[in-house]
Amino acid sequence: MDNYFPFGRKNREIFDAVAALIVVLDGSGRIKAFNKACEQLTGYQFKEVENRFVWDFLLPPEEIQSTREVFHNLTSIQVANKHINHWQDKKGKPYLISWSNTVVTNEENGGLYIVATGVDISKHSAAIELLDERSAKLKAIFDSALEGIIVADDKGFIEKVNLATMRMFGYKADELEGKNVKILLPENERNLHEDYLQRYLETGEKNIIDIGREVIGQREDRSQFPLYLSVAEIFYDDSKSFVAMLHDLSERNKNLEELHQAQKMEAMGQLTGGLAHDFNNLLTVIQGDLEMLYDYVACDEGKELLDDASENVGLGAQLIERLLTFGRRQSLSPKIININRLLSGMSSMLRRTIGEDIDIIEEFGDKIWPVSADPGLTENAILNLILNARDAMPAGGELILKTENYVKKSDKNRLSDLEEGSYVKISVCDNGTGMSPQTLEHLYEPFFTTKPSGSGTGLGLSMVYGFVTQSGGNIKITSQLEKGTNVVLYLPRAVEQSVEKKILQPISPPLRPGKGENILYVEDNPKVRQVNARRLMDIGYTVFTAKDGPTALNIYARKDHVDLLLTDIVMPGGMTGIEVADYIKKQQPDMKVLLTTGYSEDIISNKGKKYNILMKPYSKDVLAAQLREILDK
Repeated sequence: MDNYFPFGRKNREIFDAVAALIVVLDGSGRIKAFNKACEQLTGYQFKEVENRFVWDFLLPPEEIQSTREVFHNLTSIQVANKHINHWQDKKGKPYLISWSNTVVTNEENGGLYIVATGVDISKHSAAIELLDERSAKLKAIFDSALEGIIVADDKGFIEKVNLATMRMFGYKADELEGKNVKILLPENERNLHEDYLQRYLETGEKNIIDIGREVIGQREDRSQFPLYLSVAEIFYDDSKSFVAMLHDLSERNKNLEELHQAQKMEAMGQLTGGLAHDFNNLLTVIQGDLEMLYDYVACDEGKELLDDASENVGLGAQLIERLLTFGRRQSLSPKIININRLLSGMSSMLRRTIGEDIDIIEEFGDKIWPVSADPGLTENAILNLILNARDAMPAGGELILKTENYVKKSDKNRLSDLEEGSYVKISVCDNGTGMSPQTLEHLYEPFFTTKPSGSGTGLGLSMVYGFVTQSGGNIKITSQLEKGTNVVLYLPRAVEQSVEKKILQPISPPLRPGKGENILYVEDNPKVRQVNARRLMDIGYTVFTAKDGPTALNIYARKDHVDLLLTDIVMPGGMTGIEVADYIKKQQPDMKVLLTTGYSEDIISNKGKKYNILMKPYSKDVLAAQLREILDK
């Protein structure tokens, strides 16, 4: 029995009653005692393990050498130590054991023994691993958050920041942790933030705690940006901390500004488009009255005055056309355009126009897609941008013309005034005087100009803006004072041959009189109706006038035959001119139709493309020529 327990029988009962694992090894490492706890854990009885080396059967192979080194140190130095290793039970199941090892001498025989006391920490280790795993997951979540997160103590000193915060402010973690949060605020906000925090700690008044608000943040490079701050209070381990959530508002504010600008431009476009429509009616009346006066004026000087007035009506019509272009209500004739070829064709003209002190650098991309746009307006838009660049470089400089293909991909998180799709980018860059942010805000507004009085109308960029947006593209301008300006036009890639609308533009043909044909003339503006009815009769037609669609149909029903319907497009009374034409054409398929309008948006309707359209204002000669061209077919 003494062999079973080398320290005497009186201690054996205590040895077996202890819940901890106790194993006794002699100086060579053989097992001399193995308590009940060891037997229960391993499944071995003492008689199965007596005088066996512990590393022969209880240890996994990878831990044998390290355990033998621990044993060797114990027997050679004879100093107690601790270590952790795995034991395997009889079935091979591993247990993680934490050992405390002591070297003792048997008083009875003087033998050297190692008494190892162990605790099974397998469950504890698994719990630690689980906690480590959860901690790693929490850290991953913390660092993967798109919003900035800051944990600070009750004095405002930063304990922890996530990756989004570091990206947002440009600091590393060790540059922020331990610092007061006011390092992230500009000077004028720091005292206010400290006052808010102190007041809350003293009185409970919530100025920032549990209340979100917009503040200004300051990055490591001292640049400032808007952010939304919300702060929550948390308690753990009898201490108080604050968790701040930060959202960078730079992109949102930029999008809101772009939306505001787009809404402003849309409102101005609607206003100018409506004014243009009314002015075209006025110019039509003035032009008609001038024509009638011409026959009553005998002297040459009087006729010269009438000619001068008529010429100015034409200039007024051109101004209205520019306003319609800005309002995206101009009539377009889109065709397939090779942009590189168009720019190359403009090259010689450009070099004569901008002067020898400005270098033109052409950076035309390869395999540039064709675009669908009005060729004349495209050339005018590019020329306008080049002339602006020239004026921004009075002492000479460098002008870069660049083309490249561009694909706009979907971005649901951002507002955008450029639809998803394929475009060609046309860039006009200069290194001239540049523009301030305040100037850029008003750049597309009609009649806004940075040029001296008398040097520009202020309609150039307005026209370009209206043209490209009506064409399905857009324009972007970036500029810095004394560094230059970069203007980029986006024109949509052509996918198929565009259909040119049948729009009859005013010309100056010789008068072609009528042959007494019956014309049903529909116009809601009484003055325009009166002057054009008089024109038609003077030309040689029989005229029936109506103020709206329903009236026109009533007149048509009472007449035996109508040769041509001349009608405005937009009218009151519940019917458009197109609808009136469609109805009468069903009754009389051979009837001819000429639509007229002073508001070019009207012609965009697909239904109107099958009819000829004459734009207001127009002269009597133009009206006579177009009527004869249609009637004689």
